[in-house]
Amino acid sequence: GKVFKCVTLTEQREKSFFTEPLSCLPSEVNPCDILKPKYKSGHASKFIDYDSFFNSSLILHDDVLSPFLEKLKPHLMDVQNCLSEVDKWLQEAHEITQFLETIFGKKLKNPKASDVEEKDCICPYGTHSNCEKCLNCNKVFGDHAKDAKGGWRCDTVSRDLFRCKEVHMLKECSLAGKHEVTFDVLLDWEKEKLIKFLEFLSCSILDP
Repeated sequence: GKVFKCVTLTEQREKSFFTEPLSCLPSEVNPCDILKPKYKSGHASKFIDYDSFFNSSLILHDDVLSPFLEKLKPHLMDVQNCLSEVDKWLQEAHEITQFLETIFGKKLKNPKASDVEEKDCICPYGTHSNCEKCLNCNKVFGDHAKDAKGGWRCDTVSRDLFRCKEVHMLKECSLAGKHEVTFDVLLDWEKEKLIKFLEFLSCSILDP
């Protein structure tokens, strides 16, 4: 029978966040610059060091400190909400890895920067599906000619190698017929589709 392969690849995604609460104090919190905020060092130099700022505020007289802290509280809540959003996004890769490890029963390596880099494709034939896009010309692999060994050729560049990204094998089994499908496991409903698909396959596959 034919060999059915489940593979995964790492994608780099970017997201913008509203970080103004991390770098600016509202005028009502610090009128007339009663306290000059200190900023963090290094790569975080645009962000206020709130630990230092809060400790500095403790030198204020009680008559000033009490209303100051009352006005600072809602701003700190905005800071916490901002950090929570960033942390939630950073945890997505870990959660996706855990999800794949659970349903496939296989330990995965932590993603590396090199996993998202394009490289000359020397992957064994069958690693990439016909519906996967060639990174040279953006056409799917199935729209290309094959070489004498049955691999794909891309004629849009001087060399005939595809450009691809590192893929990681999740499962390999014997299965009759042809199945080509992808799942974006960043989305909950796509996770459910993958689980149902694997349940469907469990009735048909024969592990080698």
